[in-house]
Amino acid sequence: MDSEEEKVKEEGREEKEGTAQVEAVETLTKKTPLDSFIKFSLGIGILLVSLSISYYFLFFLPAREKARTENLEKCLSVVNSNYEKAWDYNCEKLSRNDNCTLPLPVGDSLDRYYREQKEDCFKKYPGKK
Repeated sequence: MDSEEEKVKEEGREEKEGTAQVEAVETLTKKTPLDSFIKFSLGIGILLVSLSISYYFLFFLPAREKARTENLEKCLSVVNSNYEKAWDYNCEKLSRNDNCTLPLPVGDSLDRYYREQKEDCFKKYPGKK
């Protein structure tokens, strides 16, 4: 009988230990409102970061590049127009037709000034690095 009592006691202990383990697992897997809030907040945070990055690459950078290109084109257009006007003015001063052949010192001076102005446009509106 002692062995049967010991078996019953041992089974009771095993059952209590099993119940305690099940309760411990249930406690670990039980979702609290705080857990749900943290997961929700983390998901919203990841979504906001991904939307911000997408906006930057899909809208902001192309718009900035387009504006830079337009400004560079305007600057170069103004420089070219001024160069042609200066060339024609010097032709007129020498009593020649527009787009005439200018003396070498005058032509070189205008060309040098034109190149400097173009370089200034490229410095003012630099491209991708």
